[in-house]
Amino acid sequence: MSSHAPLNDIDGFCRVLAASGLVSGDSIAAILVDFRAHSAQDTKYGASFTAFMKYLVANGIVTCWQCAKLRNGQYQGFFLDGYRILDSIGADPGCSRFLAEDSRSAQCVVLCVKPPSVAPLKNGHPEYWVEDFNP
Repeated sequence: MSSHAPLNDIDGFCRVLAASGLVSGDSIAAILVDFRAHSAQDTKYGASFTAFMKYLVANGIVTCWQCAKLRNGQYQGFFLDGYRILDSIGADPGCSRFLAEDSRSAQCVVLCVKPPSVAPLKNGHPEYWVEDFNP
């Protein structure tokens, strides 16, 4: 999905979040209830859109990188086979590197993904490999 004007409202962001598959619709409803209860006590920021995004990141619901992508209306590209992509950590002409979580073991790995301009897609998936990750 291409970039759009950045979202500036909680409801629109929640629609994109649900479309991404990062959080289920039921979980989003529970998150909204908790956020509203939390923001009712916060006299400085209240229930603003910025406060909602900070709440999502602070509670580990999404990463800053995921939040920025979602805010731009990008809801695809967070999953690759059995990996959940958490962050972009660099790129060179041959590949982009992402911090990802293995859904089977919950271990963090570095995925090196070749862009379609370097290696054609195979069955709709980019070519990638896992690099060693030592935090």
